[in-house]
Amino acid sequence: MSNQYWFKPKVFGYGASPTTWEGWAVVVAYCAVVALMTLMVVIAAEPGKASVGVFWMLWAVWLVVVGVATAILAVVSKRRTDGEWRWRWGRSANRSFRERWKI
Repeated sequence: MSNQYWFKPKVFGYGASPTTWEGWAVVVAYCAVVALMTLMVVIAAEPGKASVGVFWMLWAVWLVVVGVATAILAVVSKRRTDGEWRWRWGRSANRSFRERWKI
């Protein structure tokens, strides 16, 4: 595994944004997993096809799969970010609140 960073810290807020094709591939794969799981559950839980117990079990499986996918996305992006994850107020974070917002 190379030491190249796939994400960069966000300028505003908390987290990171993809900067390389690998980072974008991770984000697209995450979106595909969530979309496919949602589509499968919506189709399988169609009214009249599944009982109430099966309906809730399908959504519980959806919640677990999406939760695991989200955790994997967070771990991969945090390990592959060029810098630390922390709350940011913009590029000029050293200025006072009044200077930033021109109060």
